[in-house]
Amino acid sequence: MKALFLSPHNDDETLFASDVLLTEKPLVVIVTDSWIQFNRGDGITPDRRWNETVEAMKVLDCPVMRLGLRDDVLDESNLKHALKRFEGFDIVYAPALQGGNIHHDMVNKVAKEVFGDRVAQYATYARGEFYTKGPIEIELSAENLELKNRALDCYQSQINLPSTKGHFDAVRNSSESYFPS
Repeated sequence: MKALFLSPHNDDETLFASDVLLTEKPLVVIVTDSWIQFNRGDGITPDRRWNETVEAMKVLDCPVMRLGLRDDVLDESNLKHALKRFEGFDIVYAPALQGGNIHHDMVNKVAKEVFGDRVAQYATYARGEFYTKGPIEIELSAENLELKNRALDCYQSQINLPSTKGHFDAVRNSSESYFPS
């Protein structure tokens, strides 16, 4: 089965669905380049974020591709056009609609439009009005938890940034993932 994993940002794949990556080895597509952090003066370039993702995917042994859409100007039309090139996949993992991050919710909406019932949703950190923990809970083995934590360590730009550090702290050493229905 050909699996595609849509990660709105560099690090979402590792933070929220390492179990899928470790068991299914999907093609991971990083949807956006991180211009917002660069533009606000955090000193983090899109290329630095990309290089961190490449290293994390080496740890998790997954192929990865950079879609290259800018996160500071992402819109549904450009996203839909870009995703149409991936029509041949049997299953497409996309973030669940959870009402907490505009990019996560946009990727959910557009993925459902493009891929229909082939979309499987994964929960993220968002706790907005649509959030649901979901009925499917997966726990990582001790070995896979170690790999997840090693992959998380690749994202030093985010671990050291006060606005994102908490996400890493929250999932480190956690062996649970959720998949809303």
